[in-house]
Amino acid sequence: MGLLTPAGEQIIVRAHLPGDVDGPPGDEEGEDSEKDDRYPRITEEDWIARERARKLLRNILSRQAEACEAQRKDLLKESLAGPSPYELAAEITRSPADSLMMRRMQDANMREVRRLTNFLLKIQRRERKMEPLEATEEAPASQDVDENISG
Repeated sequence: MGLLTPAGEQIIVRAHLPGDVDGPPGDEEGEDSEKDDRYPRITEEDWIARERARKLLRNILSRQAEACEAQRKDLLKESLAGPSPYELAAEITRSPADSLMMRRMQDANMREVRRLTNFLLKIQRRERKMEPLEATEEAPASQDVDENISG
């Protein structure tokens, strides 16, 4: 692709030198950019020499804009679709502070369960010990009562 001057002549593009002074950045230019009054210090040759750089920059910026627009549309579709299973799992997962608190509560519950279990076991042992005593105490008492009644 060759660059042409407004007069239709072919030009050679040269590198931008640090000493070159440009005017303030202008608005977006049309496809057939021409020198205008916004840049009075740029000569016709400089203007033409920078044509290729302007077109490359315009292409880069338009591709970036297209990529950003595509990314925006993808994010919009993703957000409308709702959270992914991974996002849901991340919301449900406890933080380390919550995990520590839950572990302490579980430990406290387990200690309470053990205490109650031990208490119930003691009651059962005591009942087992008391059963033979109650059986031996009840039998003579009932015989005594029977003997007193019959006798």
